[in-house]
Amino acid sequence: MPSLAYYLRKLARETRGSEIAEAAAVLPLMFLILLGIFWFGQAFSIYGAITRAAEDGARAAAAPYCVTCTGVNSPAANAVTAVNTALLASRLD
Repeated sequence: MPSLAYYLRKLARETRGSEIAEAAAVLPLMFLILLGIFWFGQAFSIYGAITRAAEDGARAAAAPYCVTCTGVNSPAANAVTAVNTALLASRLD
């Protein structure tokens, strides 16, 4: 009857199923890396949209406005409107 050491040596030499074990170890890491790339891209896109909205708001606030026009026409109101419009266009409302 073969000893326990014999079975352990045989098990250590056996390569059947090693690909599955390697894939089980590597695939979750690859999935996390791909998920991280996706979320970094999303964050970078949101950062760009917020930056563009701030630029639009600053541009609208710096533009000359009509003093004799009716309704609300102040630099602050124009900036808020420009920022809200830019954020809505980027679907970040």
